[in-house]
Amino acid sequence: MENRDEFVYRYLSEKGYKNKIFMVIIESPEEITVSERIRSKIFNLFKNYGSEVDLLFWFFDEKSIKVVFNGLAKNFHQRFEKIWKDISLLSENISGEEFSFVRKPILAIGKINTVKLFDLHYEEIEEIVELITEDLKSNATEKIIFVKDYTEQTDLLLNKARERIRLRKHVERALKERDITLFVHYIFDLELKKKGAEILARIPKPDRSGYVSAGLFIPYLERENLTGEFDKVVLSTVRDNLENLKLVTDRIFVNIYPSSLSYASAVEELIKLIDGCNDIGIDLVLEITEYAIVTNKQILEYLQEKKFTIAFDDFGSGYTNFETVGELAKYKNAKVIKLDGKIVQNMLNSEIYRSIVESVSLFAQKIDMEIVYEFISSEKIFNEIRKIAETYSFKPDKISLQGFLLHKPTPLEEEIKKVKTS
Repeated sequence: MENRDEFVYRYLSEKGYKNKIFMVIIESPEEITVSERIRSKIFNLFKNYGSEVDLLFWFFDEKSIKVVFNGLAKNFHQRFEKIWKDISLLSENISGEEFSFVRKPILAIGKINTVKLFDLHYEEIEEIVELITEDLKSNATEKIIFVKDYTEQTDLLLNKARERIRLRKHVERALKERDITLFVHYIFDLELKKKGAEILARIPKPDRSGYVSAGLFIPYLERENLTGEFDKVVLSTVRDNLENLKLVTDRIFVNIYPSSLSYASAVEELIKLIDGCNDIGIDLVLEITEYAIVTNKQILEYLQEKKFTIAFDDFGSGYTNFETVGELAKYKNAKVIKLDGKIVQNMLNSEIYRSIVESVSLFAQKIDMEIVYEFISSEKIFNEIRKIAETYSFKPDKISLQGFLLHKPTPLEEEIKKVKTS
């Protein structure tokens, strides 16, 4: 059986791949902190190959090295093997967790059109590299090597890249100018009386004809490490609108990214928001994952004296641990569990998911915490939740529901108009 290096060599040596560029993504499965010393070593290594015209572009961040080679360069295949071995050797010679990159790497190869790539602006090339990286990673099954031909998709990739560049510039401008719109998504009890509202943030489209899909701008924020800045702007905007929010609800749920708890500006805005809510008589519920709480205990212990509530968000997915949540429940602020919406949605078609819903519900009742069922999107799901609540005699004030069946998120301004005209 071929080993990885033999496979790479054979693939790149195939006759149909001349006159092409190969992009190689070497990725570590976990984020690492890379010092300037390590960056310098990697830079010097690639600089040497760049002078030999093998290497056309390379990008380096906390998780990956993305390298674009010229398949036409003299003795390219031999040089490619040497580059791979040099990178591996570099990682072996550096001890500690500082550079764990290529010990267990993902190696992916994408083939793209040389001629078209040369005419592009650097940021367009960089965005295409990111698009291919995401696609290769999503399709890789072995997590070691994956090969895909993109030569027929170059125009499509370029169009997507330019769309993402426009989106990036628009989002950056929106954050700088604090141009976001607050949306309200109500939360109800089993009798369909309002118990509060989750406050969502949306970015208006450039022509103001609607709003940029959260599915587009949120991945960008995460990719560019702008989540802390985004949360800072959102928290500040919520604080500026507390009087308006008071007109529609006296209990608000605000979601923040785990990384924002280590972002000083966002924490500063959070403290101001907590104080502002207390002054005006609004109960603030901070939605955050259990993993984020565990990894940010110091700042949350500092905030313990503040009057606000913690909700364990997306419970049942990712890092959820019943024992950990049980331990964290001893903090006076921790009072709410928000059950992950995907689990709620799947409960109708799977006994396993229904059992999870029941188990989490019983767990919440046992530790005397409110549970919010997300993604209530149909009468059948609503009725199933009601049945579970009745079967186990849950306290009515500990059951809350949220989903499009009950209410679709609407701009705060529209909700204020409804209140004023009713």
